[in-house]
Amino acid sequence: MSKAVFSVKVDRELLDEAAATLECEGLTVAEVFRQMLAYVAAEGQPPSFDCFVPGPKTRAAMAEVERGDTVAFSSIDALATYLKDDNADD
Repeated sequence: MSKAVFSVKVDRELLDEAAATLECEGLTVAEVFRQMLAYVAAEGQPPSFDCFVPGPKTRAAMAEVERGDTVAFSSIDALATYLKDDNADD
């Protein structure tokens, strides 16, 4: 398979913010473009860009709440103690 290179002009701040966000998900800007183009080629249409669809971390957190896998604290001090104890092994 031969490769092609293309360039896109975007605001530097936008690119940097997007790259930082994608890095947290283990992705690069280039990989997202490759995935999007593969989707368009396979599906014959662009993906839905619904910005209000929660990402994987948010969906996982929402699932924890739905399962009841959360911890409640009666005070800030109780939370601080929990966090201190939880991070003691780090």
